[in-house]
Amino acid sequence: MKNEKADKITVALAGNPNSGKTTLFNALTKMRQTVGNWPGVTIEKKEGIYHKNKNVTIVDLPGIYSLTPYSLEEKIARDFLMQNKCDVIINIIDSTNLERSLYLTTQLMETGIKTVIALNMSDETEAKGIKIDKKRVEALTGCKAVQISALKNKNIDLLLDTAVKEAQAQSQKDNKRISFDNKVEDAVQKIMSMLNADRFKAIKVFERDFIYWETIPQAKTGAINNLIASLEKEYNENSNEIIVNQRYKFLESNLPSLLIKKNTATKTLSEKIDKIVTNKYLAFPIFAVVIWLMYFISIQTLGGLAQKGMETLLERLVEAARAALIKNNVADWLTGLTVDGIITGVGAVLTFLPQIILLFFFISFLEGCGYMARVAYIMDRLLRRIGLSGKSFIPMIVGCGCSVPAIMSARTVENNDERRLTIMLTPFIPCSAKLPVFALMVGAFFPDNPFVAPSMYLLGIIMVIIGGLILKKLKIFKTHSDTFMLELPQYRLPTAKNILLDLWEKSKAFLIKAGTIIFLASIILWALQNFNWRFQMVEAEYSLIATIGKLLEPIFIPLGFGDWRAAVALISGIAAKETVVSSLSILLASQGNLNAALGTIFNGPSAYAFMAFVLLSSPCIAALSVTRKEMGSVKWLLITIAFQMLTAYLVSFILYTLGSLFLFNKWIILIPMISAAVGIIVYAIIKNQGRPKGEK
Repeated sequence: MKNEKADKITVALAGNPNSGKTTLFNALTKMRQTVGNWPGVTIEKKEGIYHKNKNVTIVDLPGIYSLTPYSLEEKIARDFLMQNKCDVIINIIDSTNLERSLYLTTQLMETGIKTVIALNMSDETEAKGIKIDKKRVEALTGCKAVQISALKNKNIDLLLDTAVKEAQAQSQKDNKRISFDNKVEDAVQKIMSMLNADRFKAIKVFERDFIYWETIPQAKTGAINNLIASLEKEYNENSNEIIVNQRYKFLESNLPSLLIKKNTATKTLSEKIDKIVTNKYLAFPIFAVVIWLMYFISIQTLGGLAQKGMETLLERLVEAARAALIKNNVADWLTGLTVDGIITGVGAVLTFLPQIILLFFFISFLEGCGYMARVAYIMDRLLRRIGLSGKSFIPMIVGCGCSVPAIMSARTVENNDERRLTIMLTPFIPCSAKLPVFALMVGAFFPDNPFVAPSMYLLGIIMVIIGGLILKKLKIFKTHSDTFMLELPQYRLPTAKNILLDLWEKSKAFLIKAGTIIFLASIILWALQNFNWRFQMVEAEYSLIATIGKLLEPIFIPLGFGDWRAAVALISGIAAKETVVSSLSILLASQGNLNAALGTIFNGPSAYAFMAFVLLSSPCIAALSVTRKEMGSVKWLLITIAFQMLTAYLVSFILYTLGSLFLFNKWIILIPMISAAVGIIVYAIIKNQGRPKGEK
């Protein structure tokens, strides 16, 4: 009987970010995937079974530029490869950025692992009038090459067949290597001889890679260090820079032989679009318009209509459930718990699901088409002024979905102070959990104003900038903005499949939260609202929660919502921000229509101030737990909470005070004023961006 285990093959997908690696993974596995975390870290791990052969496991490694671990992703990828956990590597190459993609290939060539090159996006290259000579790529690298289009499912089965045959072949990988200068090559060969090591390890030792450097016998470190130091002095570069430049020198000299050019005079569509969307003067206005459209459609047009439909369904469900329970003589307390607690509390949050799905759709689309990479690029101009870089804006983009993974993704920021500053400021970007609060207030107080909901996102961004400037001025952090390198991918329409998968994952997480945290919070809140300290059923005004809320009530009087019910709603938001909505729904359930009942607590200015407080105050308990872990101490957690709460209070106070001063609640003119202020501050920060330090 044939040994089935011996036939099992593990294929690793390795490539740069935005090379089409995830699209290829989805096409090869067709939903036969498992998603978890790499051992000991929070970065996502994807594995799948090839849809045509159950014995082929495909591992989607994190997107990387190098096997030198500058980031956690690069460390994970290298550890996986060097621990011999795969039989063959499929190296995905972005054919439209051949030199940048082949830089990683030059390192994979040295690992000794069998490798197949996937020349992805070959159709886009040919559309530019450029054809890649596949045979010359194979001759240069010693690796089989297949021209594919992952997006169009072109040649992907041929690619897998080639990889499987390569893995099953008895012969060893043809150890092609790139050519270094004679002196560098001589040094690498000497290290190989001194350590009896393979070429990959010798190069890593030459680069002073600390993981490999620690493995050198003590007796040989002096000689190797002297050998490397002599070349560093001669080249006037550190050893890592020497190897990087040697690789690019090799690629520059060989790249022309790989390309057959027909006509490259015409600019690509991406280049034409980038002349507009990354323009020095147009970039920020375009970004503001994109955000406005995203929130306007999600909350006040399509999303608003769908939400009203969900509200109608909820009202009918509440009436039907109450009638059924009364008809069956169910105890009053159980009827109240079921209808006014669980159904009203959880249902109030679920009515906003269409708006959240729409927001997720826009975010997924903008990420998939390549625009979000441009946003990080243009935000680099602003963030550099507060000691951050565009790299810090990437967690803030992730934060549009949830603050928990956003805070975790700040690990990619190498500088410790910059990472802590990023973690403190990231929750100012509105996550999906805050969207129901905004939608509730907009629907109740600003249904016809298209600027209120988007202004929350813009307020979040401006508070990131102002908060960063304040912390920098106070010298809490000794930040310096690291060099931000980001490859801008070609614009392309994301596939419907990828967007739908993304929507499903995020919507599922929202539904799970509604069925667990919000469900439990609704039960607890109903009980606290209906019982006193002697556990007797009472009116809400005399309940346990009212006693607690009234103690906190005076704190919020200067913000315009000095009502115990508003205080209770904010406290419940510690569990999950969505529970702010479910709390208000439960506390006001006896007053009928929720929008009308909100008028007993808020007016226009105070509603806007309440939204700002929810936006800027400390995030949910899960995000705070992650903050404690990533900050590394309780002290930094407390500093973060204090900074966020103080910022929320002061900004809400200013907004309410200004709003009230503009007479008779016709304060909505604040919105264009805030927008103008944002524009002035942005302009003041970036106007000198190109000037040398010290120039006025």
